[in-house]
Amino acid sequence: MLKILYPCYNNYDLMFGENAEFIIENRQQIIVIDDHSSKVEIEKGKKWCEENGVQLNLNPGKGIPAAVDYVVHNYCNKNDWILVMQQDVQFIDRNAISKLGKRLNCFNLNENKIGAIGFPNFVSS
Repeated sequence: MLKILYPCYNNYDLMFGENAEFIIENRQQIIVIDDHSSKVEIEKGKKWCEENGVQLNLNPGKGIPAAVDYVVHNYCNKNDWILVMQQDVQFIDRNAISKLGKRLNCFNLNENKIGAIGFPNFVSS
């Protein structure tokens, strides 16, 4: 299964302003990890996430690698994948997540030995 990670540091207005519809549509797959935002921002994020059924957790460390590590160890199973998003990134194709999920499932079904796709600085050991 595909997990969609939004690491966030004091950018809730941007994230929800740009991506509210996408986040709500995909809320079962979305995990927001707060990176020690200000108290006002954390409360804003918590309130919005609670109202819209989205998971929000505080990053136990700092930065994207720690957020990925947290999601891997707390939300992922053997064949899960993580897509790390930025607050203002949107897909042009509304079916992009569905298409990506199908392609990633092909990797899982073929038992390919692959651990990560994307930027190497997001990979934690």
